[in-house]
Formats: sequence, structure tokens, C-alpha cells
Amino acid sequence: MSWRGFARKACVIEKIRGAKQKSGLKPPPLVVDSPILANFLPVENIELLAETISEIGHKHDSTDLLEKALQLFEICNLRDRTFSIEREAKIGKIKSTLQ
Repeated sequence: MSWRGFARKACVIEKIRGAKQKSGLKPPPLVVDSPILANFLPVENIELLAETISEIGHKHDSTDLLEKALQLFEICNLRDRTFSIEREAKIGKIKSTLQ
């Protein structure tokens, strides 16, 4: 799929989410197991996304966001060949909050 097609799909999804939020329905969950995240984005970008989602999840006490951040960190662990103490500390913080 081209970037133009991807952007068009993203606009349609945002319109659908906006309509569902206005009607009181819950938006669809964030998909973190997509091939785009798993194969094409650099580990550093996935980790930054996970950190951002984690911060928002901690701020708003959202278990859904914390679970998604944990999944993203796990993708980073699978793809990165280097052990990261900082990443493991963030994973531990998320797990302790979820328990």
C-alpha cells in the first residue's frame, strides 16, 4: 500500500472514530501487532511510542494504554539485539502498576 493510500485509510478511520465517540460508542482498540510496527519502524521509534503511551496511561490511570505500551516494549525486546536496562525498568514499572 502506498503512503497516500495509507493516509487516506487513516483519515477514514479517524472519521469513524469521531462519529463513534459522538454517539457514545467506544473507539476500536489500538492495534500494536500490526506488520508496520513489527517490520518497518525502527526499534527506537517503537520505544518512543511505547514511552509516550505509557506516560499517558500512568497520567490517566488507563490500564488499556499501559497494556498497549507493554506490548510495544515487548516488540522492542524481540527486535532489538541489545539488552536495555532502562527499557526493563519501564516494563517493570508498567507491570507493577497493572498488578
